[in-house]
Amino acid sequence: ADLIQAGYGLNPAVDAALYAHSTETGTAIAADGPHGRLYYSAESREEILFGRYLDFEDYHSHLRGTERLETWWGLREDLIPDLAMVERLPSANTFEPLVQARYRHLLEALDRADPQIAQRTLGLMNVAYLFDPNPPPAADLVHRAPSVAVYRNPDLRPRAYVADRALVADSPEHALSLLLSPTFDPTTVIVEDQPAHQPLLDDPRSPNLQSPNPPIFLPSSPNQATIQVTLAQPGYLVLMDAFYPGWRATVDGQAADIVRAHYAFRAIALEAGAHEVVLRYRPRSLIAGTIVSGAALIAVALALVLSSWRKE
Repeated sequence: ADLIQAGYGLNPAVDAALYAHSTETGTAIAADGPHGRLYYSAESREEILFGRYLDFEDYHSHLRGTERLETWWGLREDLIPDLAMVERLPSANTFEPLVQARYRHLLEALDRADPQIAQRTLGLMNVAYLFDPNPPPAADLVHRAPSVAVYRNPDLRPRAYVADRALVADSPEHALSLLLSPTFDPTTVIVEDQPAHQPLLDDPRSPNLQSPNPPIFLPSSPNQATIQVTLAQPGYLVLMDAFYPGWRATVDGQAADIVRAHYAFRAIALEAGAHEVVLRYRPRSLIAGTIVSGAALIAVALALVLSSWRKE
């Protein structure tokens, strides 16, 4: 009863029609062409979300009918994280408070960084669209939502790419400083652990032999990424997805190490040639939980059988 009294009205309910159609913002982004992530600066997100929509006094409950629906539709049109998921548009940030520490530190550093460096780094993170009331450097306007403008990031880079040169950071702080350095070359990769079998190519005088073709993503499930890639020389396949425990990789069917790249992302060392790289989310906690749950289920079944025998 206490929880009901405290939480009543805390989570507002809206008509399901709010999610029945695509937004004009989402449609404009889908039609624009570049595939990539969306990004809200912390200042813009807080200003729009709490300044316009999330009124904690009544969540706009004083509004009725069409007026209330239009107000909440504005929230959808602004594609506040994580509402873009409804239209299958990926985002580089989130409204959730539980964010991996390194990723949070990176986003906080970007909010403090020089705008051009921040934009370049977001492009490396596969951010294609910047949501900001003020135009970022050299960015073109794509769409104007009710509370924010959407700009195309001119520094967009692919979600996965091959790096023939690598820099080794001796600490997480060093890796972050290299990433945000004005002289950083986005075609290289910053790693903190060098696989023993992989030669490190960090000599700026060496030729930069890019792969003849970009990595190709094959159809995958949400917990798996399958990538075909061809390297002209030994290097790294860099995947700008967050480095997170539980992800495992295979290269041509053989287990491979996933190393930290660019402070908060992933890379896999590869030899020259054509490869198929598969990354699967298989956390040990899931395996342990399955074993414990299976053992408990067996124990319950045995207890029921023994209880039945005793009654007979």
